[in-house]
Amino acid sequence: MPPLHLVGAWAGAAHLVLGQQRVDDHSNEITAIPELLEMLVLESYKESGTTKPESLPAVARLGRGLNLPEIRHLLWRLWPPVPASARAILAWSHWHRRHQWVARAILPLAA
Repeated sequence: MPPLHLVGAWAGAAHLVLGQQRVDDHSNEITAIPELLEMLVLESYKESGTTKPESLPAVARLGRGLNLPEIRHLLWRLWPPVPASARAILAWSHWHRRHQWVARAILPLAA
């Protein structure tokens, strides 16, 4: 069985995978990236129901290709606003991971 190659889009700060797209066997990831971005745009607007995706300039630009700043901007717009409670949990989790070893060194271990 040949290996499965995927291209993924993720929100690194929130540790969330936004989507994945399989790369064809005789291709490379460059052909899969526009498909992944188009899928993300269409799914985002299908769930919100705000506007038709075909009318968005970002979808029209997918046909000609996007440069890296355009891709970053598009993914930033796709990311929904995170509620304050989720932001607090993510901030605590990030702080806890970074300072965990300090707490172990300072606090005595339970016997």
